[in-house]
Amino acid sequence: MTILKTNIGGAYLGIQDYDKALDYFREALKMNEVIRSQVYNSVLFNNMGIIFKEKDSCDKAFPYYEKALAIREQLRDTAGMAQVMNNMGTCYQLRGDSRQAIHFYKKAIEYSKSKSLNSKMLAAGALSEIYKKTANYKEALGMYELFKKLHDSIINIEEIQKTAGLELQYKYEKQIKENELEQEILLAKKERKSLIYLIIAGVFLFSFLIAILLNRNQHIKMREVKLVQQHLELEQKNLKLESRNLKLDLELRNKELATHVMYLVNKNEFIASITQKLLTMRPLLMPENKVWVQEIIREMKSNIDNTVWNEFEVRFQQVHEDFYKKLSEAYPNLTPNETKLCAFMRLNMTTKDISAITFQSVKSIQVARVRLRKKMGITRDDNLVTLLQQL
Repeated sequence: MTILKTNIGGAYLGIQDYDKALDYFREALKMNEVIRSQVYNSVLFNNMGIIFKEKDSCDKAFPYYEKALAIREQLRDTAGMAQVMNNMGTCYQLRGDSRQAIHFYKKAIEYSKSKSLNSKMLAAGALSEIYKKTANYKEALGMYELFKKLHDSIINIEEIQKTAGLELQYKYEKQIKENELEQEILLAKKERKSLIYLIIAGVFLFSFLIAILLNRNQHIKMREVKLVQQHLELEQKNLKLESRNLKLDLELRNKELATHVMYLVNKNEFIASITQKLLTMRPLLMPENKVWVQEIIREMKSNIDNTVWNEFEVRFQQVHEDFYKKLSEAYPNLTPNETKLCAFMRLNMTTKDISAITFQSVKSIQVARVRLRKKMGITRDDNLVTLLQQL
């Protein structure tokens, strides 16, 4: 009954009916006094803390979090400790206590290790936001990169598990069908062999049975034809499943490319923000420091110019291998910059996103698109993005 009450309370917590959820969790605590399960107590205390946090009552939430944390420390449940640390960090963040919030989020990352990637990802994302708000951009970038890495790992693990499950299901069903077909073919062969013997015996004994035996032989042949048809149908299903797997793989690679593109956009916007702030504060610096700050700005812009396109092009060619070849065959007179612009538009990226990646103004991108349409001989009625996606 303790488990049932806990699960019902969890369901109400999921639909944000916090009062009913709290009632069920309190009933579960009373029932747990009989079996005295520390595991259930830690779960119930943590959930009750979550309820008060969601109701903007962090002062009431902390005692429950502390009870849950004490139990999980006793049980050496590091994954559970990381979860509670995250919840406590969130409460401190809501209260505006950045120092305490950072402390608990770091503890959450420490206890997560490799056992709880989700808790580690949530803590890294929260720390990135706190560091960004406190102008600690270096730490903010580090935590964001950790968050992004963990986020991609979790997505990849889910996709791999999903694909592996489909493959195992297919192999299992295929093996069953093949075994059934083999058994039926063997049975048909045995029946046909028996039929031949019966025909030989029937010639000497019962000539009138020949017609019946021939009819039986025809029936067996029809069964063999049916088995062959079933085999062909199984092969067709196999081809469809392979095609589906290829589509899933392409969709996964497209998602990874889109994620990477957005990462590049965010990275450039972040660097641009820092560069602008350095430019703003440059006049306030001493002469000997102005040269040093200008060098930092130059290196940051150089990093964008030299690495962003290379990173994008490698990812892009992994997904769309023949795009550049087809584009060159259809429009051999395009310049390298126009080829880059075509690649960005192939992904249906907006002018603003292209501007963020290339570090060019929106106006420059718009002018480049107009020139590209003229060079490719495309009228206003034609959709340039659709044309590129059909290559």
